[in-house]
Amino acid sequence: MAEFLEKSLPPTANLPQHLKIDHGVEEEVASEKDEYTYRCLLPPRPSNILTHDISRITTSQSSGDTQHRHTNGRRYHTFQEDAYFLPNDTLETARLDLQHYTWKLTLNGHLSIVPIHPTERQSILEIGTGTGIWCIEVAQAHPNVEVIGTDLSAIQPETKPGNCRFVQANAEEEWDFGGTKFDFVHSRMLTMGMHDWPKYFERCWENLKPGGWIQTGETQFPQKRAEEEEGDPSPSRLLKWGQYCYDAAAKAGINVRASEGFEEMLKKQGFVNVQTYELQWPIGTWAKGRREKVIGRLTLENMGKAVPGIGMGLLGEGLGWTKEEVEVFSEEVKADMERGRYYVPMVFHVAQKPFEAQKLSMAPAGVSKNRLSSKAGR
Repeated sequence: MAEFLEKSLPPTANLPQHLKIDHGVEEEVASEKDEYTYRCLLPPRPSNILTHDISRITTSQSSGDTQHRHTNGRRYHTFQEDAYFLPNDTLETARLDLQHYTWKLTLNGHLSIVPIHPTERQSILEIGTGTGIWCIEVAQAHPNVEVIGTDLSAIQPETKPGNCRFVQANAEEEWDFGGTKFDFVHSRMLTMGMHDWPKYFERCWENLKPGGWIQTGETQFPQKRAEEEEGDPSPSRLLKWGQYCYDAAAKAGINVRASEGFEEMLKKQGFVNVQTYELQWPIGTWAKGRREKVIGRLTLENMGKAVPGIGMGLLGEGLGWTKEEVEVFSEEVKADMERGRYYVPMVFHVAQKPFEAQKLSMAPAGVSKNRLSSKAGR
């Protein structure tokens, strides 16, 4: 059985006091401090975010249908609509915010592995910003930093810090930021929209300052069984769904396992200090350890909303399934997730553009320098 997160990561000595996690406390006897820790890391009413908090999401453009198209009961962007398959309606934006908190919890409340200087003026770019929540939180935490977020969908809130702005753009076309070069280029979950990763890394290189950093956070399809169930011969609707998604994406020219080759791509581009942090997000609360259980609960809720959303885009439009076929299969997949022991493979990659390159000297406490191994233990 693989080591699980609490036993494989170093102490959280560098975390702010209210974010420290007591790794010796089990779920059944969690202390008051741990309860407070997780209340700090999670959004208000996390279990209800998908139904009660979506009213706070506003768009920066008109809500008229000229900005969107509606298919099978879901809303999609019309700006270069063939570039991305997932919806951009309020259900999806709420799911993306929930997913943001899962990433944040994975890093013990930090927003990135790459350090952001507390006082120096820096420029940060996020590609595929989604709801813009990462950019907004970085801008709020670092008033000295200028943050730009780009996305195909203009679904970011109008209310934002003055040092944060959003641009509607396709990351697979030429980047134009008026000559601005960045200290840090950040992205998460571009898996379903990126056709040419080497070209993406080339554009990051061209738009980074010497010594600047890149960080990616990606998932892979299909999902996987927990180790103790890897030999289970019974059919899995979730694993079949993941394979269907892989096939449909491949048909559209997208490799949803491309992150397996990121390390080689980054080095080939010329990046140095390339580091890989692998982890697993359990689906549901079956995994051992308080953090795993919270991540698992959030991931189950996230996946429960992602399965029909991705299904309508990839299986419906990509493989020609009917709305009814997608809906029925989605319900079977969700039921399988709730009763099985599965996890989502996740991976961070961090790299630096050379300029008297220094070793990454500060990662969020709780993240190992060479490998973040969040193995979901039973």
